[in-house]
Amino acid sequence: IMYAKSFRQLLETHHFHLYTFPVILLIITHLFALTSLKEKTKILLIILCFVSALIHIFVPFLIRYVSTSFHWMMPFTALGFGVPILFMILWPMIEMWSLRDKKDNSLLLSE
Repeated sequence: IMYAKSFRQLLETHHFHLYTFPVILLIITHLFALTSLKEKTKILLIILCFVSALIHIFVPFLIRYVSTSFHWMMPFTALGFGVPILFMILWPMIEMWSLRDKKDNSLLLSE
C-alpha cells in the first residue's frame, strides 16, 4: 500500500467483497458438490476456500489497524482461495465434458 487507506475506503472494498465472495462460492461449490470426487475431498476444498476468503477479506483491516506485519497473509490467503476455486471450476467441466463415459449418449444422437 502506497498510502494508508481510510476506514471508509477499506469499508467500501470490504462491503463489496463481503457480498460477492459468498455468492460466487455458493454457485461454484454447489456445482462442485455434484462431482464424483470423494466427499472428504470436496468438503476439504470447500472449507479451505471459505476460510481463505473470509481471512482475505479481513486482512486489510489487520494490516491497517493492528500491524503491518500481517502483510504476509494477503498472498497466502489469495492462493488459499484461488487454487481451490480454480480446481472447483475446472473439475466439473472436466467431468462434464470428458469422453471417457459414453454409456448414455443416446439422448444426444438424432436418428
